[in-house]
Amino acid sequence: MWLLTTTALNQIWLLATLPLLARFYSPREFGIYAVFQTSHVLASTFAGLRYESAAVVPKTDRTALACLALTMLAGFATALVILGATLVASMLGLPSFAENGLMFFGVSLAIAAFVGSFQRSAVAWATRKSRFNAIAIMSSAINVLTILLQLLAAHIVGPKASSLIGGFVVSLSVVTILAVLRMALTAAGTGIKLPLRRRIFAAARRYKRFPTYMLVYGLTTALRERLVQLLIAVYAGAALVGEFAMASRFAAAPNSLVYSALGPVIFSHAARSSSRSTLSVVKMMFEMMLVILVPVFAIFSSEAYSIVGQLLGARWLGVARIAVILAPAMLALTSTSWMDRIFDVYSRQRLVLWMQIAYTTVLCISMTAAMATDRQVAALYCFSVISTLYFALFGSVAMKIVGAKEWSAFRPLMASLLAYAVLFAFSRLVQGQLSLALRCVVYLTIYSIWLAVYFFGMKKIKYIRNILSGAIE
Repeated sequence: MWLLTTTALNQIWLLATLPLLARFYSPREFGIYAVFQTSHVLASTFAGLRYESAAVVPKTDRTALACLALTMLAGFATALVILGATLVASMLGLPSFAENGLMFFGVSLAIAAFVGSFQRSAVAWATRKSRFNAIAIMSSAINVLTILLQLLAAHIVGPKASSLIGGFVVSLSVVTILAVLRMALTAAGTGIKLPLRRRIFAAARRYKRFPTYMLVYGLTTALRERLVQLLIAVYAGAALVGEFAMASRFAAAPNSLVYSALGPVIFSHAARSSSRSTLSVVKMMFEMMLVILVPVFAIFSSEAYSIVGQLLGARWLGVARIAVILAPAMLALTSTSWMDRIFDVYSRQRLVLWMQIAYTTVLCISMTAAMATDRQVAALYCFSVISTLYFALFGSVAMKIVGAKEWSAFRPLMASLLAYAVLFAFSRLVQGQLSLALRCVVYLTIYSIWLAVYFFGMKKIKYIRNILSGAIE
């Protein structure tokens, strides 16, 4: 219960503070910050080589610590490479889009990559020990401190992209130091011996499938995000990148909550239980996600202009249009993203890698063709449609891996998109009849009845209790 409550409050905090950030920072500054975050994801792919994912699998804690040692060593090496590349680029006088120059951007990225490898190691250790509450607290602390430091920097330094970047790097460093210290004390208290060099090398060989496939998988994901931002920046400017990033934050907020709450739990369960048990849990959670999320996304899409106008102000209204376009894709993402570690547990990394490569290729070619003909809106629709189809396929394949006899995700997801369209039309009809306050009352009433019928009328509440307590059977 604490896990889901903490992550829910975390997402509420992020959304509630967006109006404050939007008051100080412009779409262009958010665009530069979005480029930094994507670069951080790209660097994090190398800073760890995905050995932190392998740490959940070994039977002994000492072997798991060997995997985490590999993660930290890779993080250190990645940071050195970034610093070297930054120094060379600065000596060559290459241009930079950041206010404080290329050196600030590169040094901040190196620190984030190095510290991030330790942070992911702490998350992996907590997942191994089923300490999901610690994961939620760590994530919440990073997000809360990041926003506070970014607001403080806007007052002291000024509303610059470097203030956004610096706030994130400092908060990540502070929280990670505390988390790693706690992990070290816990390991020392149980008498676990630190892995020797020989054991570290043995772990690198034994679990080489994680960097072999998941490194390229993560790299493909990060490159896709980077290429999408680059396409938007080249053809439409940094301001549209910022609007795209802000819209993604709105539309992807439920995914952050669901993935943080369910991802580690499902991963731990899949690594220790039979495929039949895992399939039962995954199918039930997929159904629950659709029931919970469809009304939220439909109403948000219908009311996007009112919500964005009230929260962010007139200069951010472009976010509303993008959020409406992205909503179906984000619904599909949120409903399936937490199944990703099934591919790790069942050693199907090569399969998901080729799926990612195909998705990235088709997406980038489609968006480039649309952007090149000056059709930015068409490019965003390409992104949404192709992503929706991919995540439906992703969920179906994950279920097939754990024993489903049919393509289980396609039919429910397509039916949910139909329900989404109906609810969207209903919300648009209500807008012409009622004020915003009365509409909110109507929406909350209908949504409460919707959930009550499903969870209590259909007696699904026990599954939620099992998920919240970690007692999945």
